[in-house]
Amino acid sequence: MNNDEYREEFGISDRDLEDAMGRRSGFRRLTKEQQIYGVFNDSDAEEETTVSRKQKKSYTTPLSFVAGGVVQAGKKKEDLGEDEEAEMEEEEETIIHTLKGRKRTAARQTGKSKGEMGNWEAHTKGIGAKLLLQMGYQPGKGLGRELQGISKPIEAVLRKGRGAIGAYGTEVPIAPEPVPEEEKELKPHQWRSEGKKKNKANYVYKTIEEVIEEESKGGRRVVRTQVDNKVKVIDMTGPEQRVLSGYHAISSQAAVVDLTREFAHYDIPELRHNVTLFVDMCEHEIIRNARELNHAHDRIVGLEQEENTLKILVEREESQLKSSTRLLGILEDLEKRFRDISNPLTLSYLASVLTQLQTEYYEEYHLYEMGNLANSYLVPLMRERLSLWQPLSSPKEHVTLFQQFKDILENQTRLTQISPYYGLIWNAWMPLFRIAVSSWNCRICDPMIDFIEVWLPLLPPTIFQNILHHFILPKIQSEVDTWNPLTDTIPIHSWVHPWIPLLGQNLDIVYPTIRQKLGFALINWHPSDKSARLVLEPWLTVFPKAHMDAFLIKHIVPKLAKELNAMTINPQSQVLDQWNWVMAWEDLLPIVQVTTMLEKFFFPKWLQVLATWLNHNPNYEEVTNWYKGWKVLFPENIAKHPSVKEQLTKALDIMNRAVQMASEAPPRVPQPFIPFPTRPVLLPTPPPRINQPQIRVEMSIPSGFKDLVIRRCEERGILIMPVDRWQEGKQVYKCGSGFIYFDKNVIFAKDYGTRWIPISIQTLLETVGS
Repeated sequence: MNNDEYREEFGISDRDLEDAMGRRSGFRRLTKEQQIYGVFNDSDAEEETTVSRKQKKSYTTPLSFVAGGVVQAGKKKEDLGEDEEAEMEEEEETIIHTLKGRKRTAARQTGKSKGEMGNWEAHTKGIGAKLLLQMGYQPGKGLGRELQGISKPIEAVLRKGRGAIGAYGTEVPIAPEPVPEEEKELKPHQWRSEGKKKNKANYVYKTIEEVIEEESKGGRRVVRTQVDNKVKVIDMTGPEQRVLSGYHAISSQAAVVDLTREFAHYDIPELRHNVTLFVDMCEHEIIRNARELNHAHDRIVGLEQEENTLKILVEREESQLKSSTRLLGILEDLEKRFRDISNPLTLSYLASVLTQLQTEYYEEYHLYEMGNLANSYLVPLMRERLSLWQPLSSPKEHVTLFQQFKDILENQTRLTQISPYYGLIWNAWMPLFRIAVSSWNCRICDPMIDFIEVWLPLLPPTIFQNILHHFILPKIQSEVDTWNPLTDTIPIHSWVHPWIPLLGQNLDIVYPTIRQKLGFALINWHPSDKSARLVLEPWLTVFPKAHMDAFLIKHIVPKLAKELNAMTINPQSQVLDQWNWVMAWEDLLPIVQVTTMLEKFFFPKWLQVLATWLNHNPNYEEVTNWYKGWKVLFPENIAKHPSVKEQLTKALDIMNRAVQMASEAPPRVPQPFIPFPTRPVLLPTPPPRINQPQIRVEMSIPSGFKDLVIRRCEERGILIMPVDRWQEGKQVYKCGSGFIYFDKNVIFAKDYGTRWIPISIQTLLETVGS
């Protein structure tokens, strides 16, 4: 033997480096023979160790069992011969070595275990069946003494994933599909390999309709010749990590080729990829052709619809062409008669032609706006007809003719255009109206008002407003400027008020001028002149109330107040002319102004006369009649006013105080009774004035300090009278608007608060008088 064959190399190989670094994943523990003999171990031992090498267990595959031979049911092991027992053990070892490292798949498990019950004991020693038979088990029947248990063994079921029990529904074993008898029979030249299942390829066929339907439902795999985007996507949903070129590759079924798959005969990934790509391209081409076909069908339908539409349009155009030809003949005949002198065009014939055009050629009439064309024939004929018409003298003439053409021409008016009838009124009727207005006298308003009221239903609103603002109103305003209320005999309201229904608020521009001229006329007016009331009374409802009240307060109230202030109140001989002048205006004036005048200019004098009369022992019945007579003179609305009622109440209080004081004083000889008439205008004759000088002498000499103060107040027109109040046992008097009482020739007046302070006569007269 050559010594070189047993030479051992002491160099360091790559395998040694991997073993030293611990990078070899296939490192296994040495057997006892390898530890003893090392490299001189026999090859047979190496084969045995290779066969007996433990493989990594997989707990996801179904369980499988090693066949243990055929064991007779109920026969004990001691009854077997030594040869049979040795043969059985040898067979078991052979089967164990053969099946070690083989993959246990679910398909093989179900295929082997679905035959007869207990076939899996062929790979074991059959200890389970032996025990069952010894305990009285009968094959095919249930367990237990009464055979009430299960008759079939529990079968293992492979779940889809790693979920819990029941996560994927009821765990019932699925029966395998029956294998046809033709496939079970083997051909003579084929070998049968035990423990291996023939993997038969499953071919899937798709028709063109199925491909198109799958694409319509969105389940077709799209062929992408280019990368949609360059986003790097890491797919970790599978058993291993995949790096994809974009999101589109996630849904691609053939994007990743399983290179770890083992094939029985050959494995060409490139060919499989090309075939798959070719199939996808064919599907894409089929879908593209289907889309083009659908588009062509839709295009055909659209063209057919367009053809039908064009046919309808052509028929409509032909009908319009025929109608336009007939319409053109009518218009040519109309133009011919308009220019022919022998057979001239008349208004009645023109009205009939326009009516025919509106009824028979309605669309063309409105489309070509033939109403505007009619004015070119109608306006000249209408001007000729109206050339001799006098509008103000015969306003109702030609109303029927214009009403006829209004019904014809105004029907085709659009919102954005002017009516042809408007052109007829403006060009044929308005020139005659301008001539009539230029010669019209504004103070004789009835003819013009009658004319406008007759033609108002026939006039367009814009023309009517034009007439009012540009012809009627300027004419009235010019006439008002020349009006003089002092010299003109015709009242201004007689020719201005009739225009109020037509002009309305447009007359507001002339009202200030009228009020100004009336104010100038009232400068020298006297309340005895009743003509002012007759002039102002018609304007009471025309002028705004605020303007009318301001006018009366400025021009009438001062003159009435002056007369009321100059009025003399004399119980013996009363003249009521001034009172009647004032009360004649009470219905025109604001009631506040009337009561204010009475409070300021009448009641102070009236109460002063009453107080003076009561201080000289009068006849109280006569005083009562005098009071009643004046109360009757007040109009009802004024007598009910609170301020007037207050003044009358004051008079009653003075009368009551005087009666009370007279009852406490010693009796005097009453004066003769002077009756006061109940009629306000007729007053009694004054009583004899024989003792008048004596009374004046007695009144001129005051008897005490209190009489002196009362005399001074009467001289200044200040009312002083006792009231039903007492202060420190002294009588309280009302002096003007304040209260006083006398204590030992000293006047005590009430301050603004609650204090009583002494004051002099001069201070009292100045305070009360102011």
